[in-house]
Amino acid sequence: VYREGLARFCTEPFDPVAFVGNENRLPEGWAYTHLTNSSLNKGNEKFRHSPDDADPGVGSKRRISGVLEMLRGQGIDVEKLWERLEDLVVKAIISAQPLLAHHHRLHQPKDRFGDRCFEILGADVLLDSDMKPWLLELNHSPSYHCEGVVDSGIKRPLL
Repeated sequence: VYREGLARFCTEPFDPVAFVGNENRLPEGWAYTHLTNSSLNKGNEKFRHSPDDADPGVGSKRRISGVLEMLRGQGIDVEKLWERLEDLVVKAIISAQPLLAHHHRLHQPKDRFGDRCFEILGADVLLDSDMKPWLLELNHSPSYHCEGVVDSGIKRPLL
């Protein structure tokens, strides 16, 4: 598991009270409170590009390592959290392995030993308020597009 990655933040704070009694009418900015997708949040005026790759407290997209350091400063056991993240990702990969093997055989039929290629997968994980990781999706084709210093600082060394 790559020890770096993107941490994405919603551009609007979540307010559960705003949804009570409003089942038929969504509050303004509701999509920005639930979804951390950068392509969506870029449409909000509150979206911020990080001006400095090394500053973990600025921007709607940040380095995971910087966010983990911030959490450590708040008393969170970051090593335990990382172990839980790795465990979640490894289990997701194990569950997807038959499909990955099938795709490999389709595209590399003469590779009998499976040693001629590799696959980079992306895992989207949500941390809840108890620091429990929840797998949102395992990306078979994660984006390598770089839209700023944070993306470049993470994706280029990986590739």
